[in-house]
Amino acid sequence: MFTWRACRDSLPTSTNLARRGVNIQGACPWCSLEGKDLLHSLLRCHFARLVWALSSIPCAILVYDHSSPELWFRGLARSLDGPDFSHVLLCCWFLWGARNRKLFENSSLSAPAIMDFVRSWEMALLQNDARLQSSDFPTKTRHGFPFNSVGIG
Repeated sequence: MFTWRACRDSLPTSTNLARRGVNIQGACPWCSLEGKDLLHSLLRCHFARLVWALSSIPCAILVYDHSSPELWFRGLARSLDGPDFSHVLLCCWFLWGARNRKLFENSSLSAPAIMDFVRSWEMALLQNDARLQSSDFPTKTRHGFPFNSVGIG
C-alpha cells in the first residue's frame, strides 16, 4: 500500500496537504526546509542521503528521473534486480516511518538504526521465503487452477 500511494504521490506530505487546504507546519522534520514533497523525504533531504549512503544501492542509481515519485520508482524498477528493488522499497518505507516518528512523536531514529531495520526485515523475508519453498504448501486450488492464475479461457 505504501508503494502504491508513493507512486501516486498521495502520501500526506506537507506539499500534498497544502494542496488539499490543510494548513500544517510544512518544514521537513530533519532539515527544516519548507514545503517539502515525498521525493525530498525519501531522496533529497540530507538525512535520507545518509540512509542511502549506508545502503547496498549505488548512489548513482538513485539519480534516475525524479521529477515525480512514479517516474523515479519506474526507473529503479527497470534498472534493479528484484532483491535490490525490494531493498529500495524497504528503505523508502522505513524513511517514511522515521519521518513520521520524528514529525508526530518527536522521536528520532539514526540512519544506521534505519538500515538495521531494513536489514532485519530483509532477513525475515528471506527466511519466510525459504520456509514457504520448503513446505508442502499446495500449488493448485481444489479446482485445479494455479493460485496465480485467473483461470479464464
